[in-house]
Amino acid sequence: MFTDNPDDPADFYHNLYQPEKDVRTNEYVHHQEDHNHLLKRVILCLWEGHIPNFDLRSLRDALHDPNTGLTYESLTGKNKQSVPNCERVISLGVIEFLEKNKYVNEAKILSIIHNWHKAVDGRGLREDLHSKYLCEMKDWILDDWMPWAKTERNYSVIDVNRSIKGICGFTRELIVGLIANLESREIQRQEYLERSLPPEHPRASSGDDVEGFVALLHEMFGLIFYLKQFYQESTKILNEFGKRIDPNLAFYYWTGVKERYRDFALPSFNCPTGPGVGERLDELNCLGGAILVSF
Repeated sequence: MFTDNPDDPADFYHNLYQPEKDVRTNEYVHHQEDHNHLLKRVILCLWEGHIPNFDLRSLRDALHDPNTGLTYESLTGKNKQSVPNCERVISLGVIEFLEKNKYVNEAKILSIIHNWHKAVDGRGLREDLHSKYLCEMKDWILDDWMPWAKTERNYSVIDVNRSIKGICGFTRELIVGLIANLESREIQRQEYLERSLPPEHPRASSGDDVEGFVALLHEMFGLIFYLKQFYQESTKILNEFGKRIDPNLAFYYWTGVKERYRDFALPSFNCPTGPGVGERLDELNCLGGAILVSF
């Protein structure tokens, strides 16, 4: 039924997720959950011991090695909202320690999560590596969900009666968010290739644009404002924001302060930060001193 829809066919043979098509613009709308929220919930499942075939004693041993960069706070999840603490758990130092000490399965799981996080929030990766790391994360989930996917990648025969709660030790909401994000990013990447568009950074529209909009609200209303104020002034707010992001407007505001977004192209996130400069997620913060080891 979905495949034969002439206006917006949906292919659930090759895809677990299909973006909606905007009837006004005829463009696909990709609904994606914030990546860092997903990362924190993945690490929470790890902290609580829900991920199968993962011996938490391996992380206890890694804590005693200062070269891993692992801290007591990051291991015990005292601050569950800290992204840096989550990144310490899946850092290259911890993965290398687990590999050296024969924690093979634990190192493999952390490596998959690390590469997935890097593919979404890192720099200096080619498009094929972005795709590879995202596919590895999805394949890890599918190995538990539908093991026959290795030989027959046909999502239309997935067991719809199986509860998705507990797949890889994750919650139902986490599985839905992960699959939607992983599939959406790959569909988006293929779409950009077909339309000869430059690759978009995976975190686009979830960082600078949102922060710029919130900064505009604070500028207009102050640090504290209410939803009623936003609704009352929504037309003025959107017009003002539209001016700041419009590259065709050749003027700046009467204040003389350049408050516009950059009017030149930024370097692609696929490009390395610089020659000899280690990327943030490839660096290891060793305890006991300010040492950065780039891998």
